Amino acid sequence: MLTLILYAILTGALAGILPGLFGIGGGVVLVPMINFFLIHQGFPAENIMHYAVGTSLATMVFSTASASYFQIRRGFALWPYVKYIAPFMILGGIIGVGLGDYFSNIILKTAFSGFCILMAINFTFAPSSEMTSRSTLSKAHLGFGFLGLGVGICSGLAGIGGGVLLLPVLTRLGWPLKKVGGLAAICTFPTVLFAACSAMYFGSDLNYQPTMPHIGYVLWPLALIQGVVSILTAYVGVHLAHILPGKWLKRILACLLLLISGLMFPWK
Repeated sequence: MLTLILYAILTGALAGILPGLFGIGGGVVLVPMINFFLIHQGFPAENIMHYAVGTSLATMVFSTASASYFQIRRGFALWPYVKYIAPFMILGGIIGVGLGDYFSNIILKTAFSGFCILMAINFTFAPSSEMTSRSTLSKAHLGFGFLGLGVGICSGLAGIGGGVLLLPVLTRLGWPLKKVGGLAAICTFPTVLFAACSAMYFGSDLNYQPTMPHIGYVLWPLALIQGVVSILTAYVGVHLAHILPGKWLKRILACLLLLISGLMFPWK
């Protein structure tokens, strides 16, 4: 139990700092770390990624709620665009969790690794120009809807929150990273909330029942401890995001994504 608590505190701290720093929801670190923990706890290999994704989504309900609050306080909400992206991200998240329920552990790990590589490439070559004018962006409302749907599906499938997918697309359109981080965090919160509820539902009829308290694919001891710690550390990430240069944030995130991709790929 002590090992679980200490491990959950560590992962929870990272899950709190990363949403505020990058607006990515923390899932890119939570999923591999939960995956590693469950392997050493003797969970059956065919179910590990499902529990890692479900528990990651539940943890991010706490961390993204906290990060969203601080981003709103700092004036980075971008509400005109939240209303076009968030509803479709929510729908996509539910669909993604449903699809993941039918995929094997190897497929989910491969998909997670592939997402990380694509996002690292996007961040590495994303332009650093200033935000596009409002008049130009207003013509892309339908495009924002399709973007939100695709991001939501990937989010529910891989348990990565959605911000890490939303960020590179919008920065490529010329949006500054600090502004997009606020938008991503706010859109990610309702997405992971509904996706976590979906993970509880889709995993409720699983034959394997872990000894750890759970609802469906959500392991509550991990999710609750990680979630509480993430709230306490969320402000640290937001504070760092407004101190560090945007170009350095992109480079740090790209390197982190490549490292995680290599660790998660099912080499055997």
